Amino acid sequence: MLIHTIEEAISRLRYIQLDSDFPPSDVAHMILAGGPSQPIYNVQEGKFQSAVELLCSGTREIQNYPIPGGIIREDSRGPYFHAGTGSFPSNKRVNELLGILTVAGVHFDGAKIVTDKGTQGTLTDMVDSAMDRYSITAEEQSWSLMLFSVHPGVTAEWRNRNGELQSVDRILRSVIQRDYGIGACFGTHAIEAVSFAISRFCLERDIEPENLEGIWKDAWQHVIGATNLMKRNQRDDGSISRCWYKKGRYPTTSLQWREKLKDLTARRTEPAKAIVYPTGHCLDAISPLSMFLTDREWIDSATYLSADTIESRWIPLARQISTLTHAIHALKLLGS
Repeated sequence: MLIHTIEEAISRLRYIQLDSDFPPSDVAHMILAGGPSQPIYNVQEGKFQSAVELLCSGTREIQNYPIPGGIIREDSRGPYFHAGTGSFPSNKRVNELLGILTVAGVHFDGAKIVTDKGTQGTLTDMVDSAMDRYSITAEEQSWSLMLFSVHPGVTAEWRNRNGELQSVDRILRSVIQRDYGIGACFGTHAIEAVSFAISRFCLERDIEPENLEGIWKDAWQHVIGATNLMKRNQRDDGSISRCWYKKGRYPTTSLQWREKLKDLTARRTEPAKAIVYPTGHCLDAISPLSMFLTDREWIDSATYLSADTIESRWIPLARQISTLTHAIHALKLLGS
């Protein structure tokens, strides 16, 4: 029953009419859910093409595109993704698009890019530029952790343009030092980034998480702490609250109260989204470690509810790209 429901939910993705009028952020999220082969309809050319291709080399060719010159810009340090605008978001946060494409499994060496100046290259050139620009700041580092866990890798070190030594270890430490719930989408992207980095480290080192040492052991404990809180804040129907990180019965901070209020409001006004958005994001946050998580009953309950809600309440969810794609990405990993 669970597998069938998951498959039905995943199959709904094909009903989204993705085209070149969608903001780059939505296109990247569709690639996350649909994989590197996700198609997109190029309205100007009147044909389907690879969504990765459109993001990397096609937007500069679209007439009257909301981001003139396309989303890949170039300066003296190399190519980078434009942030976009409030109504047409692209790379809203540091390395967000590169991080999403990394988790989606896009082959960077084979993804051709063209900058606003006409310079050609690949996504690997954008990684080199991102490494050169990168330094740890107060801004959320989740997508940088995802990106650099693969490119250049979990054990690599490098120096940025200022000569500062950078590494995945240092980024990981900065992420797990933040309190649960802090960051985009009530802190779930931070948990996802840590989970993704751990999964990469364990697979590359052929090691179980229980045997990790140092900062990697701390990171594993950070994720286990998060999963315990998600389980504790799961409702009887299987859904998980936006305030998943609440340690007691009632909210105790202003942030927790705000999320609780948003949760209550959404359950009255957008009941389908109120289930799939927080539950799907929480599941996606832990999905990279699905092969290592043994306490499955609560996860299966949340997974079933998310899949069933997507399948049975599709119409109000059809335009909720971030809500849907993170949930479907989680369903693919947790249901495999």
